[in-house]
Amino acid sequence: MERQALAVLSDPVYRGFGPTLAAEYLLNMHQITVSKETLRQWMTKAGLWRAGHVRVVEVHQWRPRRSRCGELVQWDTSTHDWLEGAAKRST
Repeated sequence: MERQALAVLSDPVYRGFGPTLAAEYLLNMHQITVSKETLRQWMTKAGLWRAGHVRVVEVHQWRPRRSRCGELVQWDTSTHDWLEGAAKRST
């Protein structure tokens, strides 16, 4: 069964398939039942697949550190009526 699966996956049509997708295609198109983990091992050994590194993209820039340890600047500048009319509006 390993030779059959690897022969099918060697076709250029399946280039770039990972083990999960390849296992689904083998089952649906070729009636070859194999777990994705077993298929991953076969594909790695045959040189058809290797794990890639997931690169973390920086989402935001970090703010510069404050000059003193523990210093935090925080304020709310919304003009919402926080006290619901019980006092004057504040920010």
